[in-house]
Amino acid sequence: MEGFTQIGVALKEMYQMITLGGDASLDLVDSLDPFSEGVSFGLVPRVMFFNGDRIYYF
Repeated sequence: MEGFTQIGVALKEMYQMITLGGDASLDLVDSLDPFSEGVSFGLVPRVMFFNGDRIYYF
């Protein structure tokens, strides 16, 4: 499980670096039997607003 946790942390850091502020998560669906249900992979992109010819990042 320690290796899976390290992969999840590295994924989060890498995605935040690539998207300049997005978020990523990697979780086991069933931590008691990790091979039965698989993983849950979530991505949340950085929020952007367009106003005319300008882009605002939050």
